[in-house]
Amino acid sequence: MRRLIISCLLLLYLIISLGFSSVDAAQSLRHCMLLPISDTMNGAISFEVFKHVERFLRESDWCYYRSNSDILNILARYRKNLSGHLQNEDVLKVVAEKIRAGSLIRVELSSLVKGVTVKVSILGENGSDVYFKEETHLTTDKIDVIAQTIENWLDVYEKHIPYEGRVTGVLGTQITIDIGKDSGVRVGDIIKISRFKKKRQHPLLKSVVDWESEPLAVAKVNYANNQQAQAKITEFRSRKRIQLEDWINFKKQPQISVVGKDEKNLVSDNSYKFGKLGTVELMLSLGVGSESSYTSSAGTKKIGGLLFGIDTAFEVWVTRNWWGGLDLDLGLASYKQQEGAISGSGAGVSMVRYKFLAGYRYLPLGFFYGPRVDGFIGYGNNSYNQDYNSSDGFTESSFGGLLLGVRGSVPIKKTIRVHLRLDYRPAAGYSEGITLYGEGNSVTSYDFEVGGGYQYAPSIKLKAALEFITNKASFSSGSTMTFSETKLKVGASSTF
Repeated sequence: MRRLIISCLLLLYLIISLGFSSVDAAQSLRHCMLLPISDTMNGAISFEVFKHVERFLRESDWCYYRSNSDILNILARYRKNLSGHLQNEDVLKVVAEKIRAGSLIRVELSSLVKGVTVKVSILGENGSDVYFKEETHLTTDKIDVIAQTIENWLDVYEKHIPYEGRVTGVLGTQITIDIGKDSGVRVGDIIKISRFKKKRQHPLLKSVVDWESEPLAVAKVNYANNQQAQAKITEFRSRKRIQLEDWINFKKQPQISVVGKDEKNLVSDNSYKFGKLGTVELMLSLGVGSESSYTSSAGTKKIGGLLFGIDTAFEVWVTRNWWGGLDLDLGLASYKQQEGAISGSGAGVSMVRYKFLAGYRYLPLGFFYGPRVDGFIGYGNNSYNQDYNSSDGFTESSFGGLLLGVRGSVPIKKTIRVHLRLDYRPAAGYSEGITLYGEGNSVTSYDFEVGGGYQYAPSIKLKAALEFITNKASFSSGSTMTFSETKLKVGASSTF
């Protein structure tokens, strides 16, 4: 376990300490083009996959599909070495400039003994910036399965785009934007206007991992058709003037009424309520636990059995990256003799655990829907109280002290996210209700959890996790006390 702790802390350090280089951006990322698909089967499946994916892009609401038959025909002439040409940055740059596309979608298919390897890369207009990259090995070569895999990744890439639209016209405090009803914009929506500053590129992988922008103003949509919308600025957040190609992100406002044939959209009084401030979590747990004592005179004595409980967690976001939290877990168990000579046949055990936490959230992609890495510090205490006689070597015990931890989570689909957490008390203290062993000479306490969540509703997430807890105290006499829990937790969390 010590190696696992060191590995996790080292991973966190490497992620946070990575340096990034800045590069520029020009074309809209929502103007996309699907490059000719190459395969190692003389085009046996690439053309059909291309048709499926191209149809998906034409019908999507995020990609303004850019196509040019002349360029496609020219590239088709080099099909024998198409993969090589599509790796050439100069070729891709010319294609992007001609089409005015900010996202070039490159797909490569390679035949396997059973199935096919699918590689998807999304490149910038300069042909070198990597905005997205994925690869998988499928056990089938069915066209619809390959196409669906690519389309799933394109849905993920959409969430990486740091804006929803761009400014196409400015007249005083009136602006026109390049998205409308087809993209979900409605009269009354509040939009935020910002200006691109720079994007940051991973120094080793050459992939773009972060976008930096400057807030300029807030506006309210007063007209929208299918393809564009108009808005009036209600608040300036910078002395800079709004310019063409500035970024647009919008917040949908609830529509409460439709009047006659004019279909006027009215905005409810709570249009400007505050955003989400935190989460509250409730989990039911079921598992197994044990307590064991060792002395040179009596040897090892161990009790254990089933346990169940309620785990709660409360987290408040102080800022975008800083947060505070409180965890409170209550558990009951019925332990029986498992090893050694114990006078009692069975007894109840209660557990109480609480943590006060403060942490910093690092967002590698700059957005909450992407991967997250949290480093946190706080105070934690685990208490155990059982009905066994102290003559058996068991008494009320408590482990507490400074707590350090790391937590990471990654989305694997639109609505599914997996997480891993490890917290450790480097200098935990040990205390007893009835003095049996005295002050702990060496105390270790750690908590490891792995699990996942499903976004059931906008504010509700269904969760499940497997948690391992170990607390151990060693004494100068050579005696030891060890408390272990392994439990499955199922429940839900809600944002507020």
